[in-house]
Amino acid sequence: MSVRSRIKGVGRDRGGAAALEFALVAPIFFALVFSIFEAGWLMTQSMMLDQAVEGTVRLLRLGKLGNPSQKSVKKGDMRRSPDPS
Repeated sequence: MSVRSRIKGVGRDRGGAAALEFALVAPIFFALVFSIFEAGWLMTQSMMLDQAVEGTVRLLRLGKLGNPSQKSVKKGDMRRSPDPS
């Protein structure tokens, strides 16, 4: 087989066309799908943080948390602190 016939055969050979198309389209498709999941996860985290802050502020305003000290916040003990008087 000569070089000319091999070069002419390359244009007619369709084997591997699907693999090439997949290799070109797959990264864009997967990036789009994973970015949708990432955006959903970020939105979920944002909503959870907002709800936690709202709940904490509500408890503080109602006086159910008292005035927590820095040590009790570090320990995670957010119950009503004892009155100093």
